[in-house]
Amino acid sequence: MNVQNAITPKRLLAVLIAIGAISALYVIFSATGNPVQKPATAVSAPAGFVLSPNRPQAPKAPFLSPEGETVALQDFAGDVLLVNIWATWCAPCLKEMPSLDRLQAAYADAPFRVLAVSIDAKGQSVAQEFLDRLDITTFAAYSDPRAAFAVALGADAAVPTTVLIGADGREVGRLVGPADWSAEPARRLIAKALSETAKPD
Repeated sequence: MNVQNAITPKRLLAVLIAIGAISALYVIFSATGNPVQKPATAVSAPAGFVLSPNRPQAPKAPFLSPEGETVALQDFAGDVLLVNIWATWCAPCLKEMPSLDRLQAAYADAPFRVLAVSIDAKGQSVAQEFLDRLDITTFAAYSDPRAAFAVALGADAAVPTTVLIGADGREVGRLVGPADWSAEPARRLIAKALSETAKPD
């Protein structure tokens, strides 16, 4: 046996100390370089609701009011808006409408509006007929027959898509798919948005 190359207790101890030091450094750098990601918010919200990280300004693209007039989101400046992009041929859309009706009723005295914007090609009259059949009484049908507004809002890929716009005219977040908007998580989400005191730009 080559005594010169033999691992002595002293060498073994040095190796173990070196391994320990390297392990400790790895743990320290891992913790600082890759912190554990925390949820974006602890605010209650419907399942699937995603906060918009940069809070983009609401688009200025026009759509049509229940009276057939051209309007834009900026016409509702100062109000919290829940913009629901829907269509009469979308079964989940029709299913969630009564919950939107109840949500609007719950905040009837607040600066809050549900804007149900239909992308039906035949326009507002067809959409309103469906709302009447569903006995929706707190809001009327807005329309976007060419889906230009939905595209500008980034809500044209799937219906329903619902976008929450704060009183400052910026997007708070969105949910793709149906939800129970009259349930407690949704009401808490709206209550928090209403508590924001930011003024429109």
